[in-house]
Amino acid sequence: MKKIAFYEHALGILHWDARTNIPKKGMERQSEVIGFLAMEVYKLTVASEMEEYLETLSKPENLK
Repeated sequence: MKKIAFYEHALGILHWDARTNIPKKGMERQSEVIGFLAMEVYKLTVASEMEEYLETLSKPENLK
């Protein structure tokens, strides 16, 4: 979960930078980095480990 949060934080900064002040020649590379990090977040959120976390956390005894 922490890794996902870190990637999403970095993505937020990269998106902000792209909207505010990135040089035009840097946009292609920045887009590649954004795509890479977004794919990593996706892989982590659909991983079997995440499914196990959700199953554990959704049990009534864990909802206290």
